[in-house]
Amino acid sequence: MMAGFQEINIFGKAGSPNSGKSDFQESAGANPLCPECGSQKLFKDGLRYLWDGSAVQRWLCRNCGYRFSEKGPQGSTQPPQKTSDMSQHVSIIDTQSLRGKLDILYNRRVRDSAKEAKNLAAAELKTVAGDRTSQDVKGALVTFGVKRLTKGISEETITNQKNILKCLERKGANLLDPLSVWHVIDKAKKLNGEPWSNGTKAIAANAYTQFCGSCGLNIPEEYNFHKWHSTNGKLPFIPTQEELSNLIGSFKTRKAAFLTLLMETGLRSGEAWNLGWTDVDLEKGIVTVNNPEKNGLPRQQRISGKLIAMLNLLPKTTEKIWGGDRKKLYYFRIAYILKRNKIAFNLQNPRIRKIKLHTMRHYYATMEYHRTKDLVHVQEKLGHKSILNTMIYTHLIDFTEDEYHSVTAKTQTEKLELLSKGWEFICQDTTDGLIYFRKRK
Repeated sequence: MMAGFQEINIFGKAGSPNSGKSDFQESAGANPLCPECGSQKLFKDGLRYLWDGSAVQRWLCRNCGYRFSEKGPQGSTQPPQKTSDMSQHVSIIDTQSLRGKLDILYNRRVRDSAKEAKNLAAAELKTVAGDRTSQDVKGALVTFGVKRLTKGISEETITNQKNILKCLERKGANLLDPLSVWHVIDKAKKLNGEPWSNGTKAIAANAYTQFCGSCGLNIPEEYNFHKWHSTNGKLPFIPTQEELSNLIGSFKTRKAAFLTLLMETGLRSGEAWNLGWTDVDLEKGIVTVNNPEKNGLPRQQRISGKLIAMLNLLPKTTEKIWGGDRKKLYYFRIAYILKRNKIAFNLQNPRIRKIKLHTMRHYYATMEYHRTKDLVHVQEKLGHKSILNTMIYTHLIDFTEDEYHSVTAKTQTEKLELLSKGWEFICQDTTDGLIYFRKRK
C-alpha cells in the first residue's frame, strides 16, 4: 500500500476487520443524530427491512420531522459486490470519498424509485401538518392560561382545567375541533372501563367551553355541551356538632387549629391556608380575608377564645400561619382524608367519612343562617357576590323549638356578653326586667 494512505474498515476501526467495535455498535444504546438538523430527540418509526431479510430501526425527528433509517454492519441497502479479497475494506484516498462512505454508514436515506420518493414526501407533509396542529394547540393552551389568570382565576384552577384538556387530547380529541371534543367527552371511560359520570363530563365540558371562549373558538349551537349538566343539584352534607367535635378532637394542635378555623369562619381551605399572622388580630379575635378565592369579597370574621389559644400555641417562625405553599395544602388534604377515614372506622360512624374540608364552610353557613335568619348577612360572611349561591343554605336543616338552650340576663353587661357569644335575643319581660336569649344546641 502506498505511503501516506491508511486502510480503513467501514465496519470497524483502522486495521483488520475484527479489530475493535464499530462506531455503530458503540452508539447502539443511544439515539442517533438527525442528519438534517442534528437533533437527538427522535421517535421510533417502525422497522425497515433490507434485501437480505434483516431489519433496521426507522426514526422520526421530533424537531424537523425528518424520517431516516439506521445503516450499520447488520445490513445494507445494496447487495454485496464480489470484487476481490479486500471487499470488506475500502481505501480512502481523499476527504470527499471518506465523507461519502460515512454518509452511507450513518443514516442517508436512499430512494430506490420515484414512487418511494412520492410516498415519503406525502408522509413528511402529513407529519409537518400534524406538528403545526400540535403547535397551534400548545399556543392556544398558553393563551387560555394567561387570559384565565388575568381574570383572577387561581393558578390551581387553571392547572386543573389544563390537565382536563390534555386528558381529552390523549383520548383522541382535537381541541381545535368542537365536534371531536364532544364525541370524546360523550364516550369517555375510566381506566377500569366504566364510563365517566355526568358530573365528570360536565366538568370537562365546562373546561373546554372556557378554553374556546379564551381562544376565540366558536362552538356551533347544535353541539350541546350542556347536556351533562344536572339541573337537580344535590344538597351539601351537613354534619352535627358532635361529629365535628369528635373529628377535630382527634387531630393534633396544628391541624386541629386549622379545622377549627374553617368551622368558625366558613373560609375556603385555600383562603385559610394563605392567611398570614398580620391577617389575624389575636387580641380582638378578628380574622381578615384580603385575598378571597373565586372572585369573592374581602371580609372579616370573629373567632372564639378557644381558637385564639390554639393559634397562640403555634410557632411564629414564618410569615404565613400554615406555610402558604399550595403543594403543602394538597398533602395536608391527603393526610386529613386518611386520618378522617380512620376516625370514622374507630367510631363506627360512616357519616364522618363524608366530612370534607369544604363541609366546614357549609356547616358554618347553615348555622349562621338559622341563627340570624338574615340571608344578606350570610352572603357577606361567606363573601358571595351573588345571593343565589347563598340561598341553598335556607332549607338544609329544619330546626325545631326544642333544639335551643335558653338563658336570661339582668344587666346590660350580661346582655352584651351573651350577644358577643352568639346568643339570640328573644324578648324582655317588663315585669321583672329579665332579658331572654336562646342558642341552638
